[in-house]
Amino acid sequence: MAKKKKRDFKYWIGKMHLWLGLASGIIVLFLSVTGCIFVFNEEISNWLRKDVLYVTEKAEKTLPVSQLWETTQQQIGERIKNASIVVYNDPDKAWTFRSYKRKDKPDSIFYFGNIEYYQTVYVNPYTGKVLGVYDETTDFFNIVKMLHWSLLLETEIGQPIIGWGTFTFVIMLITGIILW
Repeated sequence: MAKKKKRDFKYWIGKMHLWLGLASGIIVLFLSVTGCIFVFNEEISNWLRKDVLYVTEKAEKTLPVSQLWETTQQQIGERIKNASIVVYNDPDKAWTFRSYKRKDKPDSIFYFGNIEYYQTVYVNPYTGKVLGVYDETTDFFNIVKMLHWSLLLETEIGQPIIGWGTFTFVIMLITGIILW
């Protein structure tokens, strides 16, 4: 009769490391790729939107924020409400107004089914002229961000998946050190 092989602590750590690696590997790879892409968001977006990001008509002083807010609100319509403004110190840059609203009664577990609108409006701070309006809901980098943040799922669903995948990755690091 063959002698039964004794399974020690290192054997069980190895098994745990293997199965946790398979479980968390896809999530960690996905987070890594989306994070690597998203890190270039500002540079690429600024390059793609350079025609609306930089102003050509300048004056000595910018218009008051309240006036720009009202002018922008009139130009984008009453249905869409301004939510925030980004003011730049660079006198050559347009100011950006962001409009974002979730649906009152979300009807989906996915990101796209729960956004009513998400826009960025570029405004010349000297003249009040709207230079461009972009729908951020379908913007490439916004999709990458939401994939990275919650796998394009609702935050309450996607965040725990991301969190547990990351926690499992930490366990993998510890068991990897033990095995090493």
